[in-house]
Amino acid sequence: MSVEIDTLEVEVRTSAKQASSGISDLTSSLERLKTVAKRRSRTNRSIQAIASANFIYARSGGRQPKVSNLASALSKLQGIQKSSG
Repeated sequence: MSVEIDTLEVEVRTSAKQASSGISDLTSSLERLKTVAKRRSRTNRSIQAIASANFIYARSGGRQPKVSNLASALSKLQGIQKSSG
C-alpha cells in the first residue's frame, strides 16, 4: 500500500509540474499574441490614414500643387510684422 501512495504522490507532483509549465507557456503565448495584435492595430490605422489621404487627394482632382503654392505664399507672410492697434 505504501508503494502505491508514493507512486500516486509522484504522479500528482509530475502532473502539477507539467500543468505549471503549461500555464507558463500559455502566458508567454498570450503575451506574444497581445504584442502582435497591437502592431496590427497600428498598421491598420496607418493604412486607413493613407487611404483617407488618398481619397481626399483624389477628390481634389490632384490639385496638390495649388495647395503647395498657397502654403508657400502664406509662409512669406510670416515675416510681415503685425501692426499694433
